Amino acid sequence: MKKACRLIKENSYPSKMLLCSMRISPTIKGKKHCWHLEKLAGADIVYTCPPKFIGELLLERNHIEFRDQIHEPIPDGVMEKLMKIPYFAKGYDEKGYKWGDFTFHPAVQTTANSLGKQFRE
Repeated sequence: MKKACRLIKENSYPSKMLLCSMRISPTIKGKKHCWHLEKLAGADIVYTCPPKFIGELLLERNHIEFRDQIHEPIPDGVMEKLMKIPYFAKGYDEKGYKWGDFTFHPAVQTTANSLGKQFRE
């Protein structure tokens, strides 16, 4: 998300990223976080916030750090782990996926199969 936001700004693309499916993160050192909001704070993006998430966020608001973090680099250890995941590495590469590749992407196939099963039942 950070890289996509940077590329949109650097290239003056007429678009914005959409952040959805946000969650409150697990408790770390006795404190809950919301990495989706904290690490992307300051980004020029659109957020979708379902009521359940807003309720959880309000319960944890005293623990969540809202300061401009969009330009802070992702820790090397995190990127090293992520780059070991083939579809992440391919997606992180600006030329990694072509339009037609998404039809056969494992995540898309899993979702389609799951939805298909629900409609067949």
